Amino acid sequence: MKDEYSIFDVSGELLSEGDLIILLAASEKLLVHLPFKDQIAIKAQVGNVIPIQSFDEFGNVELEFKCEDGDVHFIWVESSQVMKIKGSD
Repeated sequence: MKDEYSIFDVSGELLSEGDLIILLAASEKLLVHLPFKDQIAIKAQVGNVIPIQSFDEFGNVELEFKCEDGDVHFIWVESSQVMKIKGSD
């Protein structure tokens, strides 16, 4: 059985699966070992609206997006790197 826990964005707003967020940053920790092409695709998402897919056991937020070349990316970011769009719940 999975333990339930609350995860909050940079402003202290409660996050849930399906919420729309703005990605505020792509941390060096996220990018450091990725191919350059993937780094560029992820950095291009900063400032974009993306729905939350899920959360991992560490409280990271799973995001999914498709870049211009059609590749689908799944990333996990710290909740402090996202801001919930009001009214998206």
